Amino acid sequence: MPKFSICFSFFLSIFWGLFVNFNNLPAQNVPRTKVKNKEAERERKIRYIEDIYVYTRDKISQGKFYLDEYHVNTDSLVWQDGQTFQWVEYYYYSYLGNSPSLRLYSHKWQKDNQMYYIEFLFDIDLTPLFCYQKQNLENQYKYRELRAYFEQGQLISLIVDDIIVENFNEYSDKIRNILADMQDCIHKFQEQGAVLHKY
Repeated sequence: MPKFSICFSFFLSIFWGLFVNFNNLPAQNVPRTKVKNKEAERERKIRYIEDIYVYTRDKISQGKFYLDEYHVNTDSLVWQDGQTFQWVEYYYYSYLGNSPSLRLYSHKWQKDNQMYYIEFLFDIDLTPLFCYQKQNLENQYKYRELRAYFEQGQLISLIVDDIIVENFNEYSDKIRNILADMQDCIHKFQEQGAVLHKY
C-alpha cells in the first residue's frame, strides 16, 4: 500500500503571523498583547491538530486502526482509450464503544500523468480537523498543495503552496466544498458500516 504521510515537522516553522479578526479594527489600534495572545492560541490549536495527525499515522503504521479499502483498476491495466486510470480510497477507523469512528480518510486517483490526492482527518467524535490536498491539475486549480485546519467546523488556518493565507474569503467556496466533502465522507462510511454490521 502506498504511503502518503504528511511530514508535519516540515511546516511547523511557518505557523506565524496568522490572520486575526478584531471586529475590523485597524491592526495598529489592537493592543499588542491581544494580538500575541490570539496568535499563541491559534498556534496551540494547530499543534493540537498536528499531534492528532501524528498519533493517527503512528497507530496506522502499527496496524492499530481498522482499514476498509476501495480500489478501481488495482493492477493499473490500460483502459480501452489507451490511458491508465486508478482510483483508491482508504478508510481508517477505530471504535468508540460499539460504534466505528472514522479517523482518517485518504483518496487518490491517477490518470496517466494527472494526479489528485486528498486526506481528511477527524477527531474521535467525527469533528473535522484537517484537510490536505495535492494535485497537478493546472487547468482546474491555481495551486498545487492546500492545508486547511478546522475547529468546530470553522476554518482557523489555511496554507496554500506553503504560504499562509490571511484572507479566507478568497477561498470561501473551496473551504465550504471541503467541509461538505468531509461530511459526505462520514455519511458514506457510516452507510457502509451499517451494511457490514448486519452480518
